[in-house]
Amino acid sequence: MFSPIDIDLLIVMDTTESMQNNINAAKTRAKTILEEFRDDPDVATLRAGCIAYRDYDDELKSYLTNTHPLTDNLTNLQNFINRLNADGGDDECEAWDSAAVEINTLFRSGTKGVGRIVAWIADAPPHGDQYNCGLGDVQRPIRADLKAEIEEAIGNDAHFYFMLYPPLTNILHCASKYLKPWGETLPLGDDARSSSADDIKTILHHGVLQAIARREIRDGMERGKSRKEIIDRLIESELPLRELDFDGDKITTRDSDLTRSGAGDLFDKAIRIKPKKAKDIADRIFKGRRNEEVDEDADEEDDWRWLRPFVESLGDEIRSDEVNGGIQFVKSKQHPLRKNGKNRLWWALDESLLDNMTENEYLQFMLRVQSERGSEKTIYLTNCGSSKVNNPLRKKALAGLSRNTEVIEVKNGGGAPLPIIPDIPRPWPSPPKPVNPPGPGPDGLDDESDFNCVPGIPPAPCRPYLLVIPEVDCEALENSDYMIGKKYPDHRVWDCDEYHEWWPDVKEMHPENKEESIVAWEKMNHCFCRILESAINHAASCLERSNGKMNQTIFVQMSRRGIDMGLLTHPCYRCFEKAVKTLDKRWKHVDGVTLELQVIK
Repeated sequence: MFSPIDIDLLIVMDTTESMQNNINAAKTRAKTILEEFRDDPDVATLRAGCIAYRDYDDELKSYLTNTHPLTDNLTNLQNFINRLNADGGDDECEAWDSAAVEINTLFRSGTKGVGRIVAWIADAPPHGDQYNCGLGDVQRPIRADLKAEIEEAIGNDAHFYFMLYPPLTNILHCASKYLKPWGETLPLGDDARSSSADDIKTILHHGVLQAIARREIRDGMERGKSRKEIIDRLIESELPLRELDFDGDKITTRDSDLTRSGAGDLFDKAIRIKPKKAKDIADRIFKGRRNEEVDEDADEEDDWRWLRPFVESLGDEIRSDEVNGGIQFVKSKQHPLRKNGKNRLWWALDESLLDNMTENEYLQFMLRVQSERGSEKTIYLTNCGSSKVNNPLRKKALAGLSRNTEVIEVKNGGGAPLPIIPDIPRPWPSPPKPVNPPGPGPDGLDDESDFNCVPGIPPAPCRPYLLVIPEVDCEALENSDYMIGKKYPDHRVWDCDEYHEWWPDVKEMHPENKEESIVAWEKMNHCFCRILESAINHAASCLERSNGKMNQTIFVQMSRRGIDMGLLTHPCYRCFEKAVKTLDKRWKHVDGVTLELQVIK
């Protein structure tokens, strides 16, 4: 139930002196193996190329890189490989960076939408202190930024397989730290050098299915499908789950039925979610703005799909949504449980799209806006001001359709606007500007949004970071759109009585501050513990449901006044800290999970 895919394969090979056996294997088997895959029913077309690289000192003696571009003429490629021989390489590190530059040179000029596979064969690490793992590296001026080049290739949909031989496998504990985020790391023994061409065949076998899965996922995202819908489609397509195995001598694959968990892993790898640094997140909260940078890992074409999650972040219930011809449309119900909830309609499109519509297309769009029934209609025009507008009256005409239609312009580079979320009611008479939770990520996927917020609206899906704001005016909170949160099933880490006889420490305060602090505590004391309990329940539940991927970092925002009056010594806050440590201890066995608790003042 899935169509074949065009494949571009690049064989990147260290051709310094120690690699002769690998080169011999490629000379013997490369053409035969590639011809087999050219006839594979899952492969529509196959192009292959080769990049041979050595070291900086070899540039004058022979070559630094020797490249055969991508071609469907496998005889020419085989002739190129036959002319290779092993030579050079004076120290223990080689010019990986120069080879990576060649990869991007070839892929930039390629066709978009093909499956790109890079089989990288090496037995020595790259130059640079961050890569060489302490091996003898004669320091030379590094030619290119290896990490940036690899990540650009990944952004162009390259899937890397690093076939590593001794002595590189002897320092794998170090090399894996930078190789693992870039692709599949395949440590092999010296005996496997003579079968390296057959291992490329296995890699190609695995990479074809990975490329098909990534294509299906991207296609689903472009059609505005949710993560669940895309995973369901993957399973229905009967695409097998193909896993790589290696025992130090040979790489093999095995197929099994694609499970929901396996399809979820394929989805996460395809969109390449990367954890953001806690410091960056804290800075963003402190400044009170959401992350407006474009996600480096997302395809540029997908960056603008933000409207549905934006409307969800306002607490609306989504009744229908669609993406068609660059225009996003959402129909929602505000406050679905209330009788006075409004039916709201939303559109989002680039200003340039509106400007370049034909007269007929523009009239059809106006009729659509006018004919849809709803109490409020909002049209977001994004990236306004990026170019000269040829039809400036079109915006005014849209805004003048009816009293309940509003046109909002988002300026240069803008995608999703800031969420229209009311300020969290604070207990202080003159509080500093509160920090509201940032909105969803620009790609429109709930799993890639940054924050949950407690208290927050609506009860949010699991996201990587949790922002807790326990200083609130409880009575005002109950009359607002915010919710403290429901009781989650994971009650095992909260062991604290909500009701404590506790009073602010105001002895050393100025009389005016003393009075304000007492009044503030009277406003917040009966929900301070409930907010912390709700937050820890949410974190525990999200960690359980996401296998440690969500709510790894927890931020608590408190005012300087709240800290001065002793809120960090409150028994409930102490219990909250203890619960975070309990969660951290429980999840340490999961790779990469370390719970952090930071207080932002």
